[in-house]
Amino acid sequence: MTTVIAKDDDMLDWLVFKYYGAEANIEEVLEANYRFESNPLLLVAGTLVDMPDLPPKPAVTIINLWD
Repeated sequence: MTTVIAKDDDMLDWLVFKYYGAEANIEEVLEANYRFESNPLLLVAGTLVDMPDLPPKPAVTIINLWD
């Protein structure tokens, strides 16, 4: 598990996107940071956010029916 230090007005979903490359892991990060349940989105500078070690999510294949 890695800990990230938030800067003033950082948002949790943005930190998750920056760390994992997608917002798909937001639920797992919220579970690892149960103390954010009151206001999980807007963070104060210096807030420690635990980023759990997660397996990569499978890629989604997009099929385009019309070119």
